[in-house]
Amino acid sequence: MNKGLVFVLVALVLLTLVAYSSFFFLAIVPLVILATLLSVWVGVQKGLWAAAASLAALSGLWALLISPVFLVYLALLIVPALILTYGIRSGWTLAKTVLAGVISMIVISAAAYYGLSLYLKEDPIVILVGWMEESLTSLTGDARNELYAYYQLLLHPNLAAAQGIPAPSAEEFTAMVKDLTSACDTFLRTNLPVALVITGVAGGFFGAYVPMAWLRPALSVKVPSFSLLELPRQVGTGFFVLLIAAFLGYLLNWTDFDIVFNLVVTLFTLVFGFMGAALVDFLLKRQRLNTGLRTVIIVLCIAIPLVNTLLPLAGIMEHTIHIRRRMLALDINNRKN
Repeated sequence: MNKGLVFVLVALVLLTLVAYSSFFFLAIVPLVILATLLSVWVGVQKGLWAAAASLAALSGLWALLISPVFLVYLALLIVPALILTYGIRSGWTLAKTVLAGVISMIVISAAAYYGLSLYLKEDPIVILVGWMEESLTSLTGDARNELYAYYQLLLHPNLAAAQGIPAPSAEEFTAMVKDLTSACDTFLRTNLPVALVITGVAGGFFGAYVPMAWLRPALSVKVPSFSLLELPRQVGTGFFVLLIAAFLGYLLNWTDFDIVFNLVVTLFTLVFGFMGAALVDFLLKRQRLNTGLRTVIIVLCIAIPLVNTLLPLAGIMEHTIHIRRRMLALDINNRKN
């Protein structure tokens, strides 16, 4: 059995357990990405119907074990999974397949959000924030006092302890609820587009590349190993121009341009982060580390906050000065000598 497939299946089981143990939001994005690539891998070998059946089986299982919300993700993922499956079976290039996957996942997610707004006849964020406001307002007694005390600690970290804060008046508690719900509304509106971009880019990339890498010998399209993945120079230049334009709009305080700037920065970070991870894999491969150990190290690099900020920088350096090409050229010259 393919080692990569074993790794994905083990990861799926572990993430399912994590989600089942009430850590739903921590596991949902990785589950969506792994479900996509696994379904595409099955579909490339057996047909489009197999990709749909695999995704339906996984979504149904998670709906029973974790939450019915996974039935919604079936509707979100089915079109991108079928597009990726069709592209790989039709001999599309890696770049074209990844691009199709990324665009389809982002468009379908955005369309689903818009469709949900039409169905509910109201913005889902407004509904969620309203529910939060009602829940907080309904608190009474000790729960009300504790929430207000911790809210004051959040605003004034120099306070010694929450126990010394007096119970709030009705006006103070109402003002606190308004502040919290307003902050929640702002957070969701700022970060929801970013979350869609992260899921779309990661899902499109891994959903295309991993199945193609697993089935590399059977495909007519050349699929490089992860350690040799490169970003086309025109695409990299386009990202830099887009980032500069977004930053200028952000500095000029154009209306809502901070959201655009966050989206561009997220996309820029993800793409060059992938390139940085490929560079790390290349360097580890030169030390003759096996695939499993390299995978664990790369996952740790992505998961550790301080280290993962260096991956995009490594990707930018690789794209600019071609570190891997220089090292390979040096190896060739050493062999000749």
